[in-house]
Amino acid sequence: RIAAEARRRGIPVLVDGAHVPGLAADPLAGVDCDIWVGNLHKFGCAPRGTAALVARTALRDSLFPLIDSWGAR
Repeated sequence: RIAAEARRRGIPVLVDGAHVPGLAADPLAGVDCDIWVGNLHKFGCAPRGTAALVARTALRDSLFPLIDSWGAR
C-alpha cells in the first residue's frame, strides 16, 4: 500500500534488495519499483562493495555515479 500511495503522488519507489541476489532465481520477479539495488558480495560471492542497480528508463538520466570509473555515464 505504501508503494501504491507513493506512485499515486509521483514519488519514485526504491527497493533495497540487499541480500536477495543469490537467494532468488530472479530477484526482480514480481517487484514493481522504479529503482532496485542489491549487494552481490554475500550470496553472489562477488568482491565486497559490488552491487547491482536497476532503474526504469525514465529515471536513468537523473542518476549519476559518485565515482566516475571507466567513463561511466
